[in-house]
Amino acid sequence: MDTAKILTLLDEAYKNEVTAIHQYMSHHYTMDAMGYKGIASNEKKFAVEEMKHAEKLGERILFYDGSPSEKPGPEIRKGGDLKKMLKDDLDLEVGAVEMYQRVIAEMAALGDFTSKRLLESLLADEEDHVDFFRTELEKIERLGDAYLATLAK
Repeated sequence: MDTAKILTLLDEAYKNEVTAIHQYMSHHYTMDAMGYKGIASNEKKFAVEEMKHAEKLGERILFYDGSPSEKPGPEIRKGGDLKKMLKDDLDLEVGAVEMYQRVIAEMAALGDFTSKRLLESLLADEEDHVDFFRTELEKIERLGDAYLATLAK
C-alpha cells in the first residue's frame, strides 16, 4: 500500500472539511445577524457535521502515523446577501462531492477499503448538503420575499 498517497488523499478531504467548518460558521453568524435565524441554525448544524467528518478523517490520518493539516483547503467564501452565501455553500458542497468521488476511486485502486468506506459515508452526507442548498435556492427563486420571511423564524 502507498501510505504516502493515502495520507495525501485523506489530508485533502480533511482540509476540505476544515474549510466547510469555517465557511458555515461564518455564514451562521452573518445570517443570524441579518435576522435569518431559521436558516442560520442549519449552517451551524452543518458546521458541526463537518467537524465530525474532520474528526473521523483526522483519526484515520493518525492511524497511518500522519498529521492532519492545519490549513483549510479551498478558499473560504464569506459574506454577501443570503442568496450569495447559499450559492457559495452549494459550490463548496458540489466541489466536495466531486473530490470525494475521485478520492474514493483512488482509495479503491490503492487497496485501502477501510478509508474508502469512511469516505463513502462522508460523501452521502455531502450529497444531502448539496440537496439542501439547491432546494433552498430554488425556493428563494420561486417564492422570493415570502419565503425569505419564513427563514427569520
